[in-house]
Amino acid sequence: MIIMHRKDIYEIEEKYYDFLYGDFNEDINFYYKICKGRVLELMCGTGRITKPLSKMFEIEGIDINDKMLEKAFEKKLKCYKGDVKTFYLNKKYDTIIIPLNSILLFDSLEKVKVLKNSFSMLEDDGILIIDTLPPPQLEEYLLYFGDHKFSDDLEIWRFFIPEYSSDMKRLKLIYIYDIFEKGHYRRESADLILYPEDFDSYKHIFEDAGFKIINIYGDYNFSDYDEESQKMIFVLGKRI
Repeated sequence: MIIMHRKDIYEIEEKYYDFLYGDFNEDINFYYKICKGRVLELMCGTGRITKPLSKMFEIEGIDINDKMLEKAFEKKLKCYKGDVKTFYLNKKYDTIIIPLNSILLFDSLEKVKVLKNSFSMLEDDGILIIDTLPPPQLEEYLLYFGDHKFSDDLEIWRFFIPEYSSDMKRLKLIYIYDIFEKGHYRRESADLILYPEDFDSYKHIFEDAGFKIINIYGDYNFSDYDEESQKMIFVLGKRI
């Protein structure tokens, strides 16, 4: 079997993002309840979150992927192309969102840059919401089942193999996609590099960027975070 391997996972997922994630809405009600005022979503992708929140808030998004943004523009969303570490909008927002583990795409120093840039666009009494997760406990080189999505003419099965760096600060996930599209089958793979942080590491990152923790939740139902929680959802405010 020939497998087409891509170094950038978004070369695959930019085409299928809405198909794979479009029905995920567990976090939407959380944002409805916690967001306030003018909202900015970092790494907004195709607008999975931006679109429903636009019914209640004045919201804009930033993303760096052209094809993702094309789909957001088709949904009549106000988005900008830019690197969230440096792209600055001469506006102030009451709420800034970094959703669904997107912060994990950056190492510790890059996380600080993203947050400092966010600081510059946040109102003094604004909030920054970061949806992430504790460092995952995965056995290396074991094949894990990801998910299965299907429609009339498209079916995708996803699997992944984890590989940690020696210092456990870098997690490489080798994703495998079995794609059945319009009667044709192909297998593709791609790398996703993540940089997990524990709670103490996040605290230092937030402090370096000028933020303090207002709340931390363990799920989208506003449950208190503890060592058994599957999520770490931080609500941050400026340290002024």
